Amino acid sequence: MDIFGVNFFLYDLIIESMSEDYMSVLENNFDIVVKKSKFISNSFFVENESDIKKKISLVKKLNYDASHHVYAYLLLDGTSKSYDDGEPSGTAGVQVLKVINNFNLKNVLIVVTRYFGGTKLGTGGLSRAYFECADLLIKNSKIITKKKCLKVAIEVTYKEYDKIVKNSDFKIIETIFLLNVNLLIAVENSKIDEFKNKIECMFSRKLDFSIKGEEYFDF
Repeated sequence: MDIFGVNFFLYDLIIESMSEDYMSVLENNFDIVVKKSKFISNSFFVENESDIKKKISLVKKLNYDASHHVYAYLLLDGTSKSYDDGEPSGTAGVQVLKVINNFNLKNVLIVVTRYFGGTKLGTGGLSRAYFECADLLIKNSKIITKKKCLKVAIEVTYKEYDKIVKNSDFKIIETIFLLNVNLLIAVENSKIDEFKNKIECMFSRKLDFSIKGEEYFDF
């Protein structure tokens, strides 16, 4: 039965793989002071240009009186951009983008805000400052691995549901309580067979497994 309002793909349907698992970073901030100029770096997990615009707007609003808002981003599809916001070309945005590439991150936006302290740093000094501020930000941030996942739908009894809830290995996305309990569970694509075997061993019975939608990134 189509409990979740979508057509399920059969469990054994051959699914084309998306791109590799990738590393990203959680939201964080870090600041340094160089010759009285204050540099504040902020990192964000972003998935599209709409996310990017919102985060940049937020930083600008919080630091409305800053001299510059330099940024760089790299998305999973390879889309990237660096922006100097009035700083000499090559000294700012491109330095931030270098840091993102050095850590092999994707779907990441870094914004470095500068409050000018009255002393010019020169092109070399600016380049080092922007690079260092972004670099130290990532080194002090939590790097996460986004894995290819599938949403697996199963129907279990209430007693079986209690067992699943108590098991921290399962990430439940959606629950519908009817005569039995219908669940959507996030499962790493590479661990689908392992998940299926584990569930059936837990309950000592065969279950119907179906997959909702396409691969996506989670965890």
